[in-house]
Amino acid sequence: MQNRRSQLALALVVLGVLALAVPGRGEAATVTATFTYTDTNPATGVQTDRPIVGAKVEIWRFRNRVWPGIWAWGMDAETTTDAPGSINVPIPFVEKGVVYALRVYATNDAAIVWPNDAVHTMPFHREPGDDDDARIQLTENAASDVLDFSYTFHGGRPSTSTSQRSRAWERHMPTRAGIPGRPTPSRRRTSSPRP
Repeated sequence: MQNRRSQLALALVVLGVLALAVPGRGEAATVTATFTYTDTNPATGVQTDRPIVGAKVEIWRFRNRVWPGIWAWGMDAETTTDAPGSINVPIPFVEKGVVYALRVYATNDAAIVWPNDAVHTMPFHREPGDDDDARIQLTENAASDVLDFSYTFHGGRPSTSTSQRSRAWERHMPTRAGIPGRPTPSRRRTSSPRP
């Protein structure tokens, strides 16, 4: 009888520890952002921040994936920016210390921008902070965290070739005639043909 009670007590302790270690259902951090780009009027030089509308956004996390203790980057969610250029995505909480990063693609329902190089496997994209050579990566500490990646892409990043990249948002993501994310007709083409 004593042995049976000790086994039951041990089982309850193990279950209690597991219940504390594994997050409950419904616990999620929230990834938010509002993405804009700086549009320059070539005639006047006036700069205006415009929303990046209808763009694909990938949410990547650096977390335990393969085996206990082995962490790796992987895409865990995909969404699209709305009319003000915003996203708001709940992501299931895994554990404390998970690192988040985003990729924002120069795409919408009217255009896909392809990099202007010999070999490319995905459309042109940037990460928040790329223009300043300081990519934004945020760390989750609790299931209630709100991770805000808001950023204005301005075509900077002097450490790389920016002839195409600095104008990608301006050429393909403006708003026209009240139709969010529709490029003007003269700007409908992509930067290079698709292979």
